[in-house]
Amino acid sequence: MNNNSKPKAIDFGEIVKEMADAKTKGKNEVSIIGGVIDLQADDKPIFEDEQLAPEIKQSAEEKISKFISAWQPFFDEKAIAIWETIDCIKMPKAKDIPSVYGELMRARFFGAGGDLSLRRDGNRLYWHFIGTPRDDFPPIKNACRFWDEQEKMPEGERVEKLRLQEDVEALLWGERIVPKSGEAFWREDRVGAIDLVYPVPISDVNAQKQRAKVIYDVYWHNGQPAFVWLKKLIEVPPSKPENEEDNNNE
Repeated sequence: MNNNSKPKAIDFGEIVKEMADAKTKGKNEVSIIGGVIDLQADDKPIFEDEQLAPEIKQSAEEKISKFISAWQPFFDEKAIAIWETIDCIKMPKAKDIPSVYGELMRARFFGAGGDLSLRRDGNRLYWHFIGTPRDDFPPIKNACRFWDEQEKMPEGERVEKLRLQEDVEALLWGERIVPKSGEAFWREDRVGAIDLVYPVPISDVNAQKQRAKVIYDVYWHNGQPAFVWLKKLIEVPPSKPENEEDNNNE
């Protein structure tokens, strides 16, 4: 009999050691930038190098569209989006997001290059990005660069390094169901109202009950998670029945 399949108790000592041994990253190793955009309909540009005629009024939807378009070159074909509107949440490929932004409440774009998060609150759009080190960010007005702001802090209060916890895994809701006829779909009884669709490559399209999980990095400061970088989704093959695993290990 093989008892390795049983859940392991959490070893907090092991977790503490893992964090103590973790890498640290600073200004030249990870980019962190964010800000707030005013979404009121007016003639104020959202980019530093943008010129608008006084008679041109940009709507909130136009500003959001410009903002997202400016970031699209930062994400490759494999990048994924989380798209939340007033009445639904979807997870398409980043290149397949809807073209209408009026009802957008939150969005997230993530992949190998970085993780861009935005949240609408009334007439404001809060956003932040964490990703690979680079300087060619969209010239968004009043953007705040984390490391530059830290250099303005008094010595002793300045953050110079963040501790990195790499490749953390989290299982997502739902199992992939393959019906006798029709297209496969994802289902989770506890969140039946949510349309679960994960753009994750499936190795065996006919297998039942695959799961999906997200891989992400956590950047810590003073024992607290400061930033999270979602990186990718991967397939979790269906687990074997316990008696089958036992027979294979006798």
